Amino acid sequence: MRWQIKAVFVLVCGVVGLGLVMGEPPPQTGSTTTKKDAPDPITLMRHPVVKNNLRLSREQQDKVDEELWSVLEKALTPEQYARLKQLDIQQRDYRAFVDAKVQDKLGLNGDQKDGMNVIVADCDKEIAQLEVQYKTPGLDAAKKEAILAAIKSRETDTKNRCLEVLTDDQRRAWTDMYGDFLPGVNFGPLEIKITTLPGDKGGIAGGAAKKGVAGGAKKKGGG
Repeated sequence: MRWQIKAVFVLVCGVVGLGLVMGEPPPQTGSTTTKKDAPDPITLMRHPVVKNNLRLSREQQDKVDEELWSVLEKALTPEQYARLKQLDIQQRDYRAFVDAKVQDKLGLNGDQKDGMNVIVADCDKEIAQLEVQYKTPGLDAAKKEAILAAIKSRETDTKNRCLEVLTDDQRRAWTDMYGDFLPGVNFGPLEIKITTLPGDKGGIAGGAAKKGVAGGAKKKGGG
């Protein structure tokens, strides 16, 4: 099972990585409202609904991420790879502060890590509640816009609170990791509806499909 997952992702990541090198957009697949908004295989695999549908273990999820970055590092130039890492941080935004690797690179101590984890967890809980409100049937456009604005405000506030936990040296390190902000890169909100996968006859994917599994990818972060 593991070698199959590894083989598929080496192939997919290789294609996407080469597309980035050549300046081409990644191939799109999946099922969404419009083809233009269809996620690429990597975005699809990082979607929480898809992860649950495939019943990926934490070990498998970590392995997928490791393989992804490994292939991209080989496909891109050092400058391109470094920039991609910055863009990854930008998309994850405040949630990057609870990434163990990011925390170690910033040199956070135990108290700082605990503080970051609490701040981010509180924000995610509030945003989850706002997302539930956003999906309320019959909600008018004005109220939806207000909810989106509230989510954005909460995200910004959380990022600022996390930055306050950092020392001056750690803030400089964060600035280097974040890089120059690239506007116009936004992967959400995106709704993915899971249907029966090719060859599936009621197994992992089929069971989820029968229950009408659907979910929204959160803005900035994937994963």
